[in-house]
Amino acid sequence: MSNYVCVKNGETIKRLLRKEADKLVLSGAWNYCPRHEWKEKVRDANRAVIAENVREATAAASKPRNAARRAKNLKGKVRKVAEKAVEAPAEPKAETV
Repeated sequence: MSNYVCVKNGETIKRLLRKEADKLVLSGAWNYCPRHEWKEKVRDANRAVIAENVREATAAASKPRNAARRAKNLKGKVRKVAEKAVEAPAEPKAETV
């Protein structure tokens, strides 16, 4: 048997230790509620919100990082082309008479 039970006050649902829940129910403001209600409205809802937040954070974080990586690669390519141009000796021009 679990030491946790679910209590409800209007729309607010909490999962608490049995002793804490007993105190709230005895005060009259809270009532016991089925565990499946807590699972549907709190646990699973929180998982969906967390999953959405992770997807958004991952997408937002990858865009600047990828943009920075592309810019760095582009700078490297430009630098290599410039170095090759400097290293290559200029061919002497033929003089016209």
